[in-house]
Amino acid sequence: MPLTDPLQQPSDGRQSGAAPSGTHEAAAPAASNAGPASAHEAPETDWKRLFEGMTIPELTRIEAEMAADYRTRTQVEVNARFDAGMGELISGEDKRYEFTEDDDKEISGVRLVPGRGTFRLVLPRDEFEDLYLLREQRGHVQRLIAAKQRAALPKR
Repeated sequence: MPLTDPLQQPSDGRQSGAAPSGTHEAAAPAASNAGPASAHEAPETDWKRLFEGMTIPELTRIEAEMAADYRTRTQVEVNARFDAGMGELISGEDKRYEFTEDDDKEISGVRLVPGRGTFRLVLPRDEFEDLYLLREQRGHVQRLIAAKQRAALPKR
């Protein structure tokens, strides 16, 4: 089960917060009826706190799962929109697109169509809030891994 939502309920019948037997996974906080049902609904401080309590191996596993889920879901959406003709022609030449710093601010895709040019499209934030949140959470996890790795280095 991809872990894009660290507060989601397990699909194997376990209670939330229970790790499968034989593992050393950190238990996620139990969901309550009064609280949010997922990290997508949880306030930012809740999901940040959840990640901050995890070990480097746990964070690394979660980051890999987030990356795979993000990549898959983004590719599906971007390809569907390109296939529907929603890309914007940005160059009539058949040449490689040079990514810029601004490209990191949005979830976008670029497609070269031989003989027609280079097309770009952006997944609108208001339609894909879950993907933008997943991207934000993944970035937070990546920064946490780096910080915890630095903190684990021997002091000089």
